[in-house]
Amino acid sequence: MSVSISRFVDVMRDNRPWGKKGRAAKDAEAFAALGRMQAVLDTLKSAAPDKGLTELQSRHDALARELDAAGNALDSKKIQAAELDDIARRAGAALAAAEAYAGDMQRRTARQQEIKLTRARAISPASNIAQIDSTAVQKEYNSALAALNARIGACDADTDYSPSRQSAILAELAAISKDLSDLGRHSFSGIPPKAAAFVQAQIDEAAAQPKSDIGRMAAAINPAFVKTRLEILEKNKLKYGVDFRPLSTAEALAIETYTDTAGDYKQMHALLLGKIAEDPKIRTKIEMCIQALKKLPDYPARAQPTFRQEDGGNYPWDQQFVQGRVFPLKIFWSTGKTGVVEADAVTGPRLIVTVYGKTGKDVAKMSGAAGEGGGEVLYPPGTRFKTLAIERPYDIDAGGKRFTPATAKVFITVQEV
Repeated sequence: MSVSISRFVDVMRDNRPWGKKGRAAKDAEAFAALGRMQAVLDTLKSAAPDKGLTELQSRHDALARELDAAGNALDSKKIQAAELDDIARRAGAALAAAEAYAGDMQRRTARQQEIKLTRARAISPASNIAQIDSTAVQKEYNSALAALNARIGACDADTDYSPSRQSAILAELAAISKDLSDLGRHSFSGIPPKAAAFVQAQIDEAAAQPKSDIGRMAAAINPAFVKTRLEILEKNKLKYGVDFRPLSTAEALAIETYTDTAGDYKQMHALLLGKIAEDPKIRTKIEMCIQALKKLPDYPARAQPTFRQEDGGNYPWDQQFVQGRVFPLKIFWSTGKTGVVEADAVTGPRLIVTVYGKTGKDVAKMSGAAGEGGGEVLYPPGTRFKTLAIERPYDIDAGGKRFTPATAKVFITVQEV
């Protein structure tokens, strides 16, 4: 748009000469504002034209027409300084409105993109939830997922694109994404959301407080097993309707670790028997397990006896089990409420021990080997027993010496003293 020569005539402003220079500057200011405004509008329309842009374009065009009319006036006296001042002022305001609208559009696009990504992140949890066996647990997860999707919907419905509000919405979407990630990870475990969140909280506490009981236990266990074992405890809580009080999570974890089928007990026993060098991690497992057992009630006398199987090829058993003699346990004794679990590989006689105890602890509901022997009753090292009876078969070797064959079963009865 060219500037007419008639725009440079003198006009009066507040009864003072406005001057050609002042008019030219104000004229150029209005032209520049409208030019920048049109550039902004063209950019926005190329991306996504809408009603708001149409209104801004109409506003621009009306101002451009006014500016043309003012410049083309035949009688320069009709062009008052106040008029051009007003056009320039309104052109500046229109430019500011267009730039603000552009900012809103940019933030809208950024928000919609983040909403799209956040919705995509909800696919994984939904897939995991569908694979959970328990209908009740599925329902809990679906409810939690629905709440997160509702939060996404609220962000999508928000039409305030001011910078401060945009920051708040993007922060909310980031929080939702984290919650979706947690939900997906938790649902993969197959335990309810609150239980899964509790497991994660324990892991976080262990990391934050390495010298605490849970910190020491987590450090003592293979990192790959910590989460799995905590989840086993949560599943058992649900299965049996208990919370393992008065034990702490670390103490319950210690018992689960001893009883777990991964076989941590083997190293614990080896350390107690002096067969391996001192190891602080293994010692932590032992100490924490003993600490836990001290808190549990004694297995009732009316439910006695319990039962245990040992491999007679592992140690001089006939020196420990001598009728009428008292001996202390060097290791933990895991016994079954209703019977023994037959071991596959036994190098010596199978020792079937019937145990009449006093201070054994029922750990069946937190055991990693669920239901073993009809339920596990555990005795700590140092517990003292007296051998009441031994029934052992004998054979005669070539030199005429009696021995018990490695394939034989030996039945032993003991009583805690």
